[in-house]
Parts: sequence; C-alpha cells; structure tokens
Amino acid sequence: MNENPFQSPAQTPKRAKGVLSGSMHDVVAVATYQKHIMKCILAYFCLIPIQFIFPADGRH
Repeated sequence: MNENPFQSPAQTPKRAKGVLSGSMHDVVAVATYQKHIMKCILAYFCLIPIQFIFPADGRH
C-alpha cells in the first residue's frame, strides 16, 4: 500500500454526477438549459420597471 496521501486517484472512467445517464454531454445540455432559463429570468426582472414608464390607462 502506498503511504502518499497526496497521490492522485486511480484513473477510472469519468461519470458525471447529477444526471442519470452519467454522460458529460448530458451535463453540458442541462447547464445550457439552465443558462437560458437564467437569461429569461433576468430579462423578466429587467422588464418589470418598464411597466411603470407607460401610463396606467394605456396598459391592458
């Protein structure tokens, strides 16, 4: 047994955690979807002040 506590772990096939398939491609796809959702939320919050620029009688 090696006594070096700083030894790198043995090379194993890389499986991604957080997705059922374990594929890195699926992790990248999930991250891309999350990025787009975050952009939509940011756009929503940026557009909220615009409703106060227009008069209330012009809004539906």
